[in-house]
Amino acid sequence: MVLSRRSLVGLVLAAMTVLSLAGAASAQSGSIPPGPATTLPAYTGAPAKAHPTSNSRVPQNPYLWPNPFNTVHMDPWNSDVVDIAGPLGRDPIVLTSTLADGRRDPSSPMFECTGMTFTGHGNIIASCFGVAEASVVLLDADTLEVYDTELLPAATPKDENDRGNSTLINALSASYILVDKDGRFFNTIKDGSANKIVSFVEGGTEAHPTLERDHEHEYDLSPWVPANNRVQGLNMDWQGRIWFYLSGNRGGGLRARPGHVPGPGLGEVLPVRGRRAGPQLARADEGGRGVHRDAEEDVPV
Repeated sequence: MVLSRRSLVGLVLAAMTVLSLAGAASAQSGSIPPGPATTLPAYTGAPAKAHPTSNSRVPQNPYLWPNPFNTVHMDPWNSDVVDIAGPLGRDPIVLTSTLADGRRDPSSPMFECTGMTFTGHGNIIASCFGVAEASVVLLDADTLEVYDTELLPAATPKDENDRGNSTLINALSASYILVDKDGRFFNTIKDGSANKIVSFVEGGTEAHPTLERDHEHEYDLSPWVPANNRVQGLNMDWQGRIWFYLSGNRGGGLRARPGHVPGPGLGEVLPVRGRRAGPQLARADEGGRGVHRDAEEDVPV
């Protein structure tokens, strides 16, 4: 995949502006209105001078979309390193959107997109969440126009005191996505009592792109994940195996190479032993060993 300069700059812009905390009035207008007037100047400073750094050389997993566009932390190592040129501040503009067309409720008080990537055509696929909100959105990287949306099952508050917890559940599923080498965008959902890994690809035409559900590359985890638990994140090792972790900091893995749907006997959970597996499996390397971000410990599996 070759990413244009438009796409690279757009990633920085989109990551800064997709967050939407807006009311009904702003949702109807499409843009997030600025805050109240202040005595501060509208702009201070000047364009920065570039100070290039050497490439970080974070290893590329051959089964994943190019770094830094395959996971929420840029790569399966969770390096948070981005080897692309950032904006220098020449003629800065502010671009915002409430993404009203990507929501169940355009006037919902919160809607944030965290797990995102660029498609081969330079559009953005983003996994979004909010209070009783969960969706995957396809949007234009330059204008943030919503091309298409797939609403996902969302955790809803049991009462007013549960708003924070249920929104956090939606946030974890939206954040820890995975994009494989063919541009498939993997997300996790809980559909009733069944935990599933679902997959999306860009379809349609260049003039009219659409978001397509790729049912041939989806996995029902019901045989391995009990109904009272929830899958909350994904990663992939150097053998093409999808790894997931569960609520309660329990981890596991699914022996399922992208492109092969696991049938009876082909899927099995690989339990993570040793210390806790949260908050996310930091990587699973060539030797099939998982390193946990918080534990800093190699755990053979």
